[in-house]
Amino acid sequence: MNTARGEALRMVARRGFFSEELREKLEKKGYDSKEINAALLELTELGYLNDEERRARFVERKKKSGHGPASIALQLKVKKAGEVHISFEEEMDCIHNFLEKKHPTWRAHSWQERRGLFAKLQRRGFSSEAIYKILSVS
Repeated sequence: MNTARGEALRMVARRGFFSEELREKLEKKGYDSKEINAALLELTELGYLNDEERRARFVERKKKSGHGPASIALQLKVKKAGEVHISFEEEMDCIHNFLEKKHPTWRAHSWQERRGLFAKLQRRGFSSEAIYKILSVS
């Protein structure tokens, strides 16, 4: 018979999880909540589960791939992984890096073309203020 601990170890060996994500998966598999709590506690003590470290890596990966604070916050909420604060300066750096990587000639764009970039950046979860500030400077 499989235990919650054994199943949790197998799942964590395949990919990283946030604690609440793992809890939900184990509950769906029918394990007892006391057994799940014990397994999660043991995995945390062993260092296999570390929500803060995982959240920091998740946020950095999303920022590098061009996602804004609203998008990142929503993804963390879905994963029940807590909240994170991204400063206005960090947000502007992310926008600038995204534009340089995906649209290297963005400074030469007309205002009509920049409107399209503005909408694209909003869809990626960036604030209007930060986008406007970046696009209007150059």
